[in-house]
Amino acid sequence: MNNRPHRSHATIVARFVLAVVVSLAATVSAADEPVIRPSRVGRNAGFLTSRDGTPIQLAGGVAKAGAMAAIEQFGAAFGINDPQTQLRLIKTETDALGYVHTSYQQVHHGIDAFSGIVRVHQDANGGLIAMNGDFYAISPKLGTTPAITGDEAIAECVRVLALAEADTERSDLVIVDPGWYGDPSIGPHLAYYVIVGNDSIPVREAFFIDAVTGEVLDQWTMLHAALTRQIYNGNGGSGLPGTLARGEGDPVVASPADVNRAYDYYADVYDYYFNAFGRDSIDGNGLNMIATVNSTNPPCPNATWNGAQMIFCDGAVTDDIVGHELTHGVTQYTADLIYQNQSGQLNESYSDVFGELIDLYNGGAEFAGTPTATPFGNHPTGPGVDTPNTMRDADCSLSSEGNPDGVRWLMGEDAAVFGGAIRDMWNPPCNGDPDFANSSLQTCNPLDSGGVHSGSGVPNHAFAMLTDGKTFNGYTINGIGPIKAGAVWYRALTHYLTPASDFGDAYLALMQAANDLVGTNPNDPRTGLPSASTFTAADVLEVEKALLAVEMNTDGACGAADDVLSGVEPVRCADRETIFADDFETGAPGWTVFNSGPPTPYDWTLTIDPLPAGVSGTAWFCEDADVGDCGANDESAIHSLVSPSISTPANAAHPRVSFRHVMASEGAWDGGNLKISVNAGGWQVVPRDAYTFNAPNAPLNSVAQTNTNPMAGEAGWTGAGGSWGTSIADLSSLVAPGDSIQFRFDFGKDGCTGGPGWYVDEFEYYNCIDCDSDTKADIDQFRFARSTNAQGNIGVGSPQVFVIPSPPIAVSDVMMTVRARGDFAASDEFVDVDLNGTLIATLFAMNGSDCPGTPESETAVIPASLFNSAAGGGNATLTLIGSSTVNPALSTGACRGASFIALTIQYDLAPTDCDANLVLDGCQRANLTIAEFVDVLLTPASGTCIHDFNNDGNVDGRDIQEFVVEQIAP
Repeated sequence: MNNRPHRSHATIVARFVLAVVVSLAATVSAADEPVIRPSRVGRNAGFLTSRDGTPIQLAGGVAKAGAMAAIEQFGAAFGINDPQTQLRLIKTETDALGYVHTSYQQVHHGIDAFSGIVRVHQDANGGLIAMNGDFYAISPKLGTTPAITGDEAIAECVRVLALAEADTERSDLVIVDPGWYGDPSIGPHLAYYVIVGNDSIPVREAFFIDAVTGEVLDQWTMLHAALTRQIYNGNGGSGLPGTLARGEGDPVVASPADVNRAYDYYADVYDYYFNAFGRDSIDGNGLNMIATVNSTNPPCPNATWNGAQMIFCDGAVTDDIVGHELTHGVTQYTADLIYQNQSGQLNESYSDVFGELIDLYNGGAEFAGTPTATPFGNHPTGPGVDTPNTMRDADCSLSSEGNPDGVRWLMGEDAAVFGGAIRDMWNPPCNGDPDFANSSLQTCNPLDSGGVHSGSGVPNHAFAMLTDGKTFNGYTINGIGPIKAGAVWYRALTHYLTPASDFGDAYLALMQAANDLVGTNPNDPRTGLPSASTFTAADVLEVEKALLAVEMNTDGACGAADDVLSGVEPVRCADRETIFADDFETGAPGWTVFNSGPPTPYDWTLTIDPLPAGVSGTAWFCEDADVGDCGANDESAIHSLVSPSISTPANAAHPRVSFRHVMASEGAWDGGNLKISVNAGGWQVVPRDAYTFNAPNAPLNSVAQTNTNPMAGEAGWTGAGGSWGTSIADLSSLVAPGDSIQFRFDFGKDGCTGGPGWYVDEFEYYNCIDCDSDTKADIDQFRFARSTNAQGNIGVGSPQVFVIPSPPIAVSDVMMTVRARGDFAASDEFVDVDLNGTLIATLFAMNGSDCPGTPESETAVIPASLFNSAAGGGNATLTLIGSSTVNPALSTGACRGASFIALTIQYDLAPTDCDANLVLDGCQRANLTIAEFVDVLLTPASGTCIHDFNNDGNVDGRDIQEFVVEQIAP
């Protein structure tokens, strides 16, 4: 949600998942300990429930107590250590089941943390059922005194929008990090949260304006593309609200017809929400339901909820669209889901779900089959088109083809102004939308706020399958019907989801809502009375299967930040000699740990606790402890893990080291690296240019940037994002045959604040074989890989040059990954990459941010022909040039006046390898025995291309002469 197009993620991005370990009171037995699921942001809990659905026992065996008692006991799991100063009570609500839901706002020195909401849920007897929400780590380093006024922030928003006149809806001082709601993280900032608009244009935009620099940190639309009814006629113009045409109780008007349609369909929406859930209008408190029809205020054709009313272009008033847009209002007054990335996709999906339910119910089509008599739609307008209402199959039902598979689960099929249905909830790909979270169709369109309209297909599909039943993605879901399915979705929206909730949060929220409903009889929206069907544990299972089928329990795409490591398995030496290896599964003999003695000393530990991303086994772990205040209590320190001494064999001319790891630290300030000591000499950082895969992603902030970390300025891995990755470094320039070496993993932190920490596993020191004795490791004839050391600054007037001496000819696309931290938020801030005078890539033009803690990462795919032509067989001089608006010394975020850029290049070469096993054919042929050759000669088999000495495609007698020559060759 920044002031430029958003990051597009077409690939699956796995975020760091860390099991949260909670220290409970000694009086609570292990069996009574709750289940804690991590937040999607940071290392704290995000959802806490009991193991068996019964109330969670508090200290001393207490089964019930006030919400604050639960906070006092379990708040530490969420990161809350002083609830009296860190939380502000927002509201306490009692729902139809008698559950009490208490919501708290996170505050930092009296200032609200945007989207920082924690909720406590108690049953009708006061028992603790669950806690959930987001509580963010905010550094004491963050100042809370603004340098600009609220009026100046508003003026900047008006300037950006180029408005002659604007109305200000709000201007509040908050603390925010866009990473909290799915954009790239830049660290918490003091900012003004401003909403300004002009109804006559129309525009309604939200901004975060940095309260220190005045810069736009983020910007997004608040127009979602609503019983006391007031229906206005826009008279074909853009003025709002227009002329009042029909108020509550007024008779039918002669024209325009959309006045009467809006009036009647508003009643359908009100009746559905009131009968099903006891909700009195949009806000639950009888809010006037206002609409303007026959308007050109939204760019037509369209229909819009602007935060206070509905606005329709002529011909856009249909039952499902009215239900859709008014549900945006319900969402605004409940979870208030941010209209961006996965949160925005959930927002859109909720409107589709309830818009379609209202469409089905008002025509008696709630169950598949012939529509039945219903109290909905008994008005002059009548229901919309509801037939054919057949149970859908796997086919598409396109309006252009006459809806051959019926109209059930189509959104907007009645609106001629749109030319037919705009989305298909049953089969989202029919309209180009994803039907599961990791679909290639989940493209996160940056022009659609991260794909809010398309990505809604994922939860839409889950709801349609849950209602009617379907087999998809390995799961067979037995439909539970619209009453139960609607009850689950509504309960999650109104009680468990929070503004920044993503798919993973929705998975937990929907499951908790389903468990809450067990044993109840949700209301029938047709009558307002309890239905005849009891919600059962079997229904909960169907909810889970529907969510798993669309992969809402995974990270999916859209909105995740840059990754610290690539999770792709790297190309290794196919034939290597292991010198030393340790997977730590039987302890770690010879490894030692120590620290530099901070006020709170701690060391690396071997852990078998649930490892990130569900990995099993044992790994080393160093916590990035959230201790210290960066003042009197300065926790700056290094925590070290040291290998035993290892002897390098006399024939090991190509030594390499590899290890799997995952990092989640306070970006730019805390992080880790690998150091090496040769022959008991001094410790030196393994430089970035030694790595052939997953090189360190950034230099840690320097002393000049006010970093007190003893490792300040060193290259390392820092920040959070992504999961496990393997790093490989070529040590041949550092280690000679016969050398004795030690390795040291150092994790350094500054004086305060932290993150989850660093895990390290599967360590190996090995020698790559050179079977053809050409002085190069054989793997280097298959794969070219180079990383550069970081250079800075990057920006206008400060181009950075990297020279790769005589790179070999590429036979595959060249993958060039650039890591950078700098001034890239605006759409005109980017980096051009020039190779020997040829422009080969433009980076960060569509996905940048200003100085995030986890550095920017973007991969350019360069055709081999372009790369080879530009390189020209000589040196490859790569010049990275910031656009004219890129400030090389930006002082915001993690830059602190210094930016950097580094790159990695990888591509395939063309050795002789007919069986594609990464072993040179010549080496394999040289090692053939006569018996092996004769066996293949007599019994031809597949995969024997190395025996085909004359390369005619057959292993036969014609190969004998060449084989003999090979055998007798000196």
